[in-house]
Amino acid sequence: MRIKDIQLTENFKLSEFFVSGKTDFEFFSADYETPLFYLCKLLLQPIREHTKLPITITSGFRTYEENKKINGKPQSLHLSGYAADFICAGYSLESIFSIIKIYLKKYICELILHDDYIHIAVINPIKKEQYIADERSQK
Repeated sequence: MRIKDIQLTENFKLSEFFVSGKTDFEFFSADYETPLFYLCKLLLQPIREHTKLPITITSGFRTYEENKKINGKPQSLHLSGYAADFICAGYSLESIFSIIKIYLKKYICELILHDDYIHIAVINPIKKEQYIADERSQK
């Protein structure tokens, strides 16, 4: 089985977290598979089951080079596989954000509502404090 064909949960494959298409799968190791598994199992899969709609990962695992090119934070949890950005066509981001805060809060490290996506990170040993915010621009 090729690494990008690995099924993490019922509705998520490892390949979905390499959305840039530039991540070198040779660079990827099993060390990153476990954080992505927990991100899916504890957060993304329950969201998918609640909405009953596909979730599209818009930014998943990143290499340091990819993160730097997009001006990502140097300590981004995308670098270790604990974070993803996503959308869910057919469901408002505000509704999903509220659902996550209510039902999945104990598994969240980061939850940020942006104008056109949600950033989410699962609890992890790298960052202990929880950060939940609505960072949409005021129009």
